[in-house]
Amino acid sequence: QELCHDIGFAALPRLQEFEPEGLAALASALAKLELHDDVLLKGIARVAMARHSALGPQEVSSLVWAFAKLSEGDGTLFRVLLQDAELEVFGPQNLSTLLWSFAAASLRDQGLAERAAAAACAKLPHFSPQGLSNVALALAKLDAGDRGLFGPLSSEAARKLGHFKPQEASNLVWAFATLGIRDARLFEAVAVEAVTELGGYAPQNLSNLAWAFARLAFEDCSLFATVAEEARAKIESFAPQGLANLAWSFATLGIKDPQLFAVLAGQARSKLGSFTSQNLSNLAWAFGSLRINAPGLFASIARMMASMLAAPVSREPAALSSIASDAGGVVWALNYAGHSDAALEASAPQALPEIGRLLDRAASPLELLPLAPAWDAGGQSSRGATLCQPRMVLDLPDRLVVQKPEDWEVDDTADTSGGRPLSSFLRAALPRRRWPITDQPEHHFGLLHRLDVPSSGLILMAKTHEAYYDLQFQLQSGRLVRGYVVLLHGWWPAGRCDISARVHWDDWGGRSRSAVRRQGKPSRTRFSQLAHAGCSAQGQALGLCRVEIATGRRHQIRVHAAHVGHPTACDGKYASVPTVQSDRSWCPRNFLHRYRLAFHDGAGRARVVREPLSAELVGVLAQLLPRDTDAAMALQTWQRAMLQ
Repeated sequence: QELCHDIGFAALPRLQEFEPEGLAALASALAKLELHDDVLLKGIARVAMARHSALGPQEVSSLVWAFAKLSEGDGTLFRVLLQDAELEVFGPQNLSTLLWSFAAASLRDQGLAERAAAAACAKLPHFSPQGLSNVALALAKLDAGDRGLFGPLSSEAARKLGHFKPQEASNLVWAFATLGIRDARLFEAVAVEAVTELGGYAPQNLSNLAWAFARLAFEDCSLFATVAEEARAKIESFAPQGLANLAWSFATLGIKDPQLFAVLAGQARSKLGSFTSQNLSNLAWAFGSLRINAPGLFASIARMMASMLAAPVSREPAALSSIASDAGGVVWALNYAGHSDAALEASAPQALPEIGRLLDRAASPLELLPLAPAWDAGGQSSRGATLCQPRMVLDLPDRLVVQKPEDWEVDDTADTSGGRPLSSFLRAALPRRRWPITDQPEHHFGLLHRLDVPSSGLILMAKTHEAYYDLQFQLQSGRLVRGYVVLLHGWWPAGRCDISARVHWDDWGGRSRSAVRRQGKPSRTRFSQLAHAGCSAQGQALGLCRVEIATGRRHQIRVHAAHVGHPTACDGKYASVPTVQSDRSWCPRNFLHRYRLAFHDGAGRARVVREPLSAELVGVLAQLLPRDTDAAMALQTWQRAMLQ
């Protein structure tokens, strides 16, 4: 260290005398030795930028690598050195180094990254395995470049896969998974190679490999059995994030390995003080979703999360939203696993709304004059609403309940599936200047839950962040109740029936549908038979049921009903084509209606909101022939909107 300091001290006043190769070599040496000499580095940067036109590909790539490695500078050096550089003449190693450096320095310059990616694409056959891995990793971290590049990159990587080192292979699939690029052939090839090489995988490589396969719902039994075996042997060397990611990966694929989760629980508890809130949430979700009996671990996670909520490390809005989301994940996991924790249940209902209040203050909505109501006292829109538009059912100071007609979409994220967006309608009534949450996809525009596009019923919405996190806690802890009425094919068994089958949302290849699969998310639906009847038009056996859900997966009720052989009436996605064609002669739309919401308002008072069936669904029930007297009474009750 002393010798290097002396060399640097001697070099500083003579930097102008250095040739480009010497200047780059000096910077690279500092980086390799991890010497953070700010004065010398600033001098090197100043001279390099002044002489950037004289630098060749090797000097440019070495300089940016050195500054990225040492986390020095704000990206100005990168931009100056590369502004006139002809990246087409850069070699594969130089391009790989450039892209790695962009990612390491978190350089958010799409133009530069895309230029380097385009130059790399033309030379992929000449890249080494490490170079291919670095390119994929950099583009994933920067979310840059044409996704079309990953096709040739995949082909070239598959051709050289036998020469990839463990870290290079895990980084490769991690990059594809991060960008959501589901390349089945590449992942199959990686699995075949990795199974025999996992002994050389470090703990982080193992967790990254498992995470990538789980993220894209690729399950390879041999691979994960071997990963579990290797992970058990190396469990003491896993970092907290590696432990959480490994548990999450196995749980996401529905792989319940008792031996692995036993050692995971023990090792996690010993390192829990070093877990981030996201690590805690992922770990709790993994154990909770698989319903693994680990009371000691759950209690430790709950205590740690309660302490984090009591003293957030940052008051920045993004950090507050993150810890609130992570805490909600822990609450959900404990509730789903049937584990209650007094400390978290006492702290979360106060801490989460307090985070919401901080976010409300940070959003600083403008103080506006009172606006004309979007709905009159009778619940009809003052802006020309018709029967096919949403309708206000309950309007409270900080939250509201809206009736969603069919064909409207609860677009609680930036992604939509073609229905009329409910968020746009609500923003017309709740201007974003006064209610900022209505314009924030990261808070689901204030919407608390989904409802399928062809279905109708009640939607709960928060007007403020405080209300949003209060209601999120109620939802995740099972205190918010959603009740539905559905008409099913066949006669549902008498009494109650709980279905616990994991539901996987598949949007690969434009299919956009759910299915019961082991790789799905844990899902639970309770059906209660109300009436058995027949359809006079078609002679079909039908059952009217009341439904409650403990989870809210996409199309959950419809998928669970179809899974057990009782698809909902007129379900164009989960019933057979002949069945749907027959249904449409007597049932104009999918018969699924959310008729009841039970929750607590901002003052802690219990609220129960009900919404009767629409006239067209009542008309459907009027066509049915009840099986017996009890069925006749039930059908009449629902037709008269005397909801129970």
